[in-house]
Amino acid sequence: MKRPHPPLFVLLAAIVLVLVTGCRDEVSAETRAQLQQAEPELEFQQDGASFAVIEGNVYRVLGGGNYEMVGRLYEPGFHARNFVEDSGTLYQVDPGSGQRYAVTRHFEEGFEGAGSVDALMSAERWHRYNTDPKRVNESHNFYKLGNRIQLTREKAHSGHASLRFHANPDANNVSKASIAKGILYFANGDDFWLSGWFYIEDTPSLTDAGAFTLFDLESSFMEYAGIRTIFRRNDSLAFELKMPKTQFEQERGKEVPFPTGQWVHLVAHVHLGIDDGQVELWQDGRQVLSRRGRTIPVAATVYDRLELGITAIAQGSKYDKVLYVDDLVINDAPLEN
Repeated sequence: MKRPHPPLFVLLAAIVLVLVTGCRDEVSAETRAQLQQAEPELEFQQDGASFAVIEGNVYRVLGGGNYEMVGRLYEPGFHARNFVEDSGTLYQVDPGSGQRYAVTRHFEEGFEGAGSVDALMSAERWHRYNTDPKRVNESHNFYKLGNRIQLTREKAHSGHASLRFHANPDANNVSKASIAKGILYFANGDDFWLSGWFYIEDTPSLTDAGAFTLFDLESSFMEYAGIRTIFRRNDSLAFELKMPKTQFEQERGKEVPFPTGQWVHLVAHVHLGIDDGQVELWQDGRQVLSRRGRTIPVAATVYDRLELGITAIAQGSKYDKVLYVDDLVINDAPLEN
């Protein structure tokens, strides 16, 4: 009997916080006075505008000490409402049913022992994918574009199976074909490690129209918070913090392109921090990236979700993308590179 999807993960799709074009609300004189006295959790520039995060709200900072509220990064107190520790084990709580799920910082997946992508959906494995024909009319579902995710025996790094992702370009929007796992727990000061084997079919360009991403570490409790791998100049892999937008690219002129038409072993390391954050990346045993900088938007950040696959190809791309993934490992301690 198939296990039903945990209700906690029905809404795993990322929500984009549009800071400049989104809805704005002018604050009252009383609120403005309070904001002027507050210590911002985060201050940053985007598209020529200044922003500040104060008590979970995102404000555009205007001249003369004025502010406009443009969005909600997170609800203060979300940690106490969504997590509980019992006998030394940390649980994430389903807000609907109250059911507890023990969080994890270690996960291994070889995509064996399942006959379909739906068979991968369980509390212990994966929790949602965005090419689901049963959710074809929902937002953040890309089945109508012809995007597909399939368990396949066509290619495998080890064993008999791998997961195949195929995403077609969209002239008007970002296109995706990815699978998500929740019930993770990586917070300020923690280390996130990922090892996996990736095979990208030959394509005229990996960076066509500016973006192609392989995996995102995200938060279910924060709008547009996360860090991801992304292809940049000369088809080389980089990291990108989504907000405030921060690029961690390979050294200019020394980029190591990502080869297509073959299995490539990636090991990624992110130390979560504001002043002491770090990203590292190894490609087939060679370290190609090591940079320091902010890797979480605010100190309260909890990354609890991994999105894997073609997590984005840019709007207006010319070429479809096909990706295979196998032998994935997530850990909070170093992995062999």
